[in-house]
Amino acid sequence: MKFHANFISDLDKKIQEIIDTIMSEENEMSMQGMVISFKNSKLKLNLRRNLSVIELKKLKQEFISICKSHPPKTIDDAGDSFIGYLQMALERL
Repeated sequence: MKFHANFISDLDKKIQEIIDTIMSEENEMSMQGMVISFKNSKLKLNLRRNLSVIELKKLKQEFISICKSHPPKTIDDAGDSFIGYLQMALERL
């Protein structure tokens, strides 16, 4: 599937917004077991523990690699998909 020229850049920005929200919420709340809501998404992330910047960057890279071969229809869909991907990853950890 072919995607537009700025797709990876737009995808990176969208995912970074989600990561920034997570980091901000972790800093404000600094407790485990929190639920994080995201702008322009109905999905919420249930955090059982805080995630490090390194963990989030690794998950971001993995997700972008997946999107290169299976691109979402829209960038907002990609944001929701990333939130779901994070939730699944947290359940594995």
